[in-house]
Amino acid sequence: MSSELTEQQSCVLRDALYGPREAGNWDQMATKETELRELADDLEAGRPDATAFIYETLGECYFRLGNYEKAIAFWGKARTILLNLGGRATHVGGLIQNIGACYQEQSSFLKAIELFEQAQAIAEGAGDCKGSGCNMRQAWGLLLFTQAVHPM
Repeated sequence: MSSELTEQQSCVLRDALYGPREAGNWDQMATKETELRELADDLEAGRPDATAFIYETLGECYFRLGNYEKAIAFWGKARTILLNLGGRATHVGGLIQNIGACYQEQSSFLKAIELFEQAQAIAEGAGDCKGSGCNMRQAWGLLLFTQAVHPM
């Protein structure tokens, strides 16, 4: 498959993904999920980076809509593609942090802490002090909250 987007693919991205994302219209984007997934499947062979971007944006969409299971699934797919592409460590770590935030919202605090610590280790290994510090604060803050609410 060609690495260039067809005109039709470009239109789908513009109308179903970029427009709603820029406007913060997550409900509208969610209604285009099937169309976006089909486009992601079409692009996976020639443009896996575009496929990862579609999945990452759908993850953001569902996180903002409070559908954390779908957000986890889409961010997980984006993470896998980026890992296979040798993607930037800090980008992969950011997706792991996002997945951790989903578990935090679902009150699965130990899983969230585990993911925040993974993201922190990735950020630290990549020399990203800001990301490392952010993940460490999230993990420790959540751990302290968990211990206060549910003493171990």
